Amino acid sequence: MAVGGVVGGLVSSAGSGTRTVQAIVADSVNHTLSAKTAQLNFELKISTPSGTVTASGPGVLDFSRGAMSATLQMDLAGRTTDISTVYVGGAVYEQVPGLSHLEPGKTWITIDLSSLINSTGSAQSGMLSSNPLAGLELLARQGATVSPAGATTIDGQTVQAYQITITSQTIQSRLSAPGTPEWLRSAVGKVAINDIHETVYIGQGQLRRALVDFSEQVSGQTITFEETMDLSAYGMPVTISVPPASQTVDFQKLLHDAQAAG
Repeated sequence: MAVGGVVGGLVSSAGSGTRTVQAIVADSVNHTLSAKTAQLNFELKISTPSGTVTASGPGVLDFSRGAMSATLQMDLAGRTTDISTVYVGGAVYEQVPGLSHLEPGKTWITIDLSSLINSTGSAQSGMLSSNPLAGLELLARQGATVSPAGATTIDGQTVQAYQITITSQTIQSRLSAPGTPEWLRSAVGKVAINDIHETVYIGQGQLRRALVDFSEQVSGQTITFEETMDLSAYGMPVTISVPPASQTVDFQKLLHDAQAAG
């Protein structure tokens, strides 16, 4: 991702020497992305007609690769499981306990959006489609509506909140614009996403927290996502590795084998 070209078009001038709220948010996103990496505390809630999934835990971000690695504690129908997750562009890897019983030698599930859309549309498969970095990247694209939402404190630091709406029409328009990272097109472009609502908290010119609320249409079902990302330790050394192919199984193959075994 070319960080220098990310901000593109959010900045508009309300008068000579005046920074708009759009410019303030765009500059903070640019400042954050230019740090290349950050530490993350991530919370996720996914709601579907069949139930709710929650997940939370620490991780790291590599903005330059559109990558995230996190260890999440997931609660699904009252069952708690620890899952390691790696997002790299449009691909997602989930380390699932007990997977080797069904797929000998395999400890990771891998999935991309094209296979996701042909899947069952369950809460678990829906979660795999959501690259948390996509929401941050879209903040820097042209067309977002931004309004100030007051000051608060995070870990003792004063921050300014801004409420942001990105319409589905804007999302599709910006995905086709020159300079849009390929990983973002892959992560977002094949799923019917409704309007995105975000609240971001900015302190010392960088993003400290982002609350993201949006829904997707997958296999005729509406899946609603609520994400919270707390960012810190910008510029820290980060290594995010894709699991070896010998340890991964494709999600579609897993579904096929599970049906055959059942």
